[in-house]
Amino acid sequence: MTRANLHYEGAYSLEWAEKERWQYPARASALTDIVRRIVRAGGSGRILDVGCGDGHLLHICAGHGFDCVGCEPSRVLASYAAQASGAEVVQGRYELSLFPAASFDVITFVQVLEHISEPRALLRAAWYHLRPGGLLCVEVPSRYAPHFLLYQLTGIRWFVDSPRGVIQWHVGYHHPASVRHMCAAERFREIELTTGRWTAKYHGWKHAVGLLVDPVVNLVHVGGILYLGQRTTQNS
Repeated sequence: MTRANLHYEGAYSLEWAEKERWQYPARASALTDIVRRIVRAGGSGRILDVGCGDGHLLHICAGHGFDCVGCEPSRVLASYAAQASGAEVVQGRYELSLFPAASFDVITFVQVLEHISEPRALLRAAWYHLRPGGLLCVEVPSRYAPHFLLYQLTGIRWFVDSPRGVIQWHVGYHHPASVRHMCAAERFREIELTTGRWTAKYHGWKHAVGLLVDPVVNLVHVGGILYLGQRTTQNS
């Protein structure tokens, strides 16, 4: 069985929930940054978070006035997300037949497409499920992240050994050009593509460093990728 066909339905436990409400509480500021960017781009109304995990993003979206729906293949996480976020969560793999056409104003794939062997199929489904003019949000790790660049520069595998670099569950990695290409090919018009975002991801001294570093790394496209696009009405 390939990593692309792993059964995510039963892949998770809730051991972390004994101590924390959210699986990755340190991600709160990064997720809030994503929602604020969506709102700034004109996003509102009904939002679908594909691969919603524990429901953390849905919880933040609800606080910004969205009508929230999640989709999550893991039965354990889908149940938890619905309870923790108060949103409607559909348990199952995201595909074209899961929702009617033009069901949502915004669709998000946050740390999802790197787990999928055919990400364009999901983007195609998102185009179908979005209303004309609706927003697409994609966040993925980047091949231009510092640890990958250090590996290319030095040849030292330690920089990309799991879990520092290549994650066991990841099927593929993207770069800004590949994200732009696949989104444009599935009829999305780019609104914004941002990389790095250390000020949104880190606290303390790392946040202070991010204030200086973010403009530079975004200019040269170093770091994780956040893409915002709009559904066009052109035919395929």
